[in-house]
Amino acid sequence: QCVAYSGGKYLLAHPVVNFLPAEPSEHTPILKQLYDECQNNDEWPGTNYDGTSVRALFKVLKQRGFITEYRWAYDIGALLYHLLEVGPVVMGTDWYTGMWRADEKGYIYPRGSVVGGHAYLLVCANILRKNPDGTTGAVRILNSWGTGWAQSGRAWLRMEDLQPLLNNWGEAAIGSEIKIPQT
Repeated sequence: QCVAYSGGKYLLAHPVVNFLPAEPSEHTPILKQLYDECQNNDEWPGTNYDGTSVRALFKVLKQRGFITEYRWAYDIGALLYHLLEVGPVVMGTDWYTGMWRADEKGYIYPRGSVVGGHAYLLVCANILRKNPDGTTGAVRILNSWGTGWAQSGRAWLRMEDLQPLLNNWGEAAIGSEIKIPQT
């Protein structure tokens, strides 16, 4: 349910803060409802599989009236511009064994074997950050695995790792958000 988690955190992030309204069903948690709705709107037939797409998430957010449009960042320049000037970016990429655990400095690395796809939220960028390997620039991700993962649920990803993740069928989505009045 990483796509739904990322979508929920995306709505709660600034500059526009929205909340997912609870649906009538008291027995299904709200993120599970969002996940199911995304699976019903994704590229694959049926729902008898694990996962969904960031594209489906943004289709659902548009259908629900949270955003007027959504766009894709295909390169680091567009991704960083949005992240630095507007707000968070929802990413869906391959997830590698080197990303399961952060190192002692809080970094994850897309190395090793691909273990599947995963969605996460890019919450900030520091283009001047000195990384442990001597490179410069990193983005901060918020993962769906709780505060026990990495640094309170967040990790650093080197900027030079972003473009290869995007190039390999990665998704980086941004939306034009609308503030929904709370009832």
